[in-house]
Amino acid sequence: GAGDEARGCERDGVEGGIKQALAEQRKSGADAVEDAIWALSVKVGGIMFAAGSILAVFGLFSFWFIRFRVALPLSEINSTMSGLSAGDTSGVIPFTAKTDEVGEMARSVQVFKDNAIVKKRMELQKQQVTKSVRETAVELAELTKAVRIATARQASQ
Repeated sequence: GAGDEARGCERDGVEGGIKQALAEQRKSGADAVEDAIWALSVKVGGIMFAAGSILAVFGLFSFWFIRFRVALPLSEINSTMSGLSAGDTSGVIPFTAKTDEVGEMARSVQVFKDNAIVKKRMELQKQQVTKSVRETAVELAELTKAVRIATARQASQ
């Protein structure tokens, strides 16, 4: 009896030691997993922050590029074209020196402006020629009338 009891206690002590050792290993393993998860989440958070920052910078650059390199020049060219369509050829066409698509559009508007100036000049010349032809026609009519009157006087004498 007493030896069995001693062996039982000893076994209980060994089992308790094993259980305690297993519990400590589980706890240290769980702590290692928790530490690994925190480290991973910090890395992922850093990567997400960096990606978000890059996207924000790219978004701001895109806004700047579209606003100042495309939208504003097109708006100025549009207002110049509106003036041209109303007959105002006195303005300077902006952005004709640019080498991109906006510059190509500006140079095209310059061609329209030059053509409008030539058209205006031709219309003025046409009006002057028409006026000159009318004045010449009136002078010819007066001369013809004077010749008829003179011929009629000679014939009656």
